[in-house]
Amino acid sequence: MDCIVTHEYNLVADGRLGKFYKYVNNKLNGSKGIGSLNSPSSEMLYSDRDKAMLLNDHFNSVFTIDNGVIDTTKLPHKVDDVIHGCQVY
Repeated sequence: MDCIVTHEYNLVADGRLGKFYKYVNNKLNGSKGIGSLNSPSSEMLYSDRDKAMLLNDHFNSVFTIDNGVIDTTKLPHKVDDVIHGCQVY
């Protein structure tokens, strides 16, 4: 804990506001990981392993495996290469 206090003191004593605000924002907006999740059976999952397995199962259920075939009916319409006389890159 003394290390944190020393670091914070040095940030204030340094006088560079940018470093200070960056540190404060990271503290305020820092992430502590993924919170607990509800399983389909309404069980609360707390362990990282259980949450990872639940998320993996969900992603596997909603995403598909690429079969290498492109359905051209679902592609957006082609936009002209020139808009108002300006070349689009």
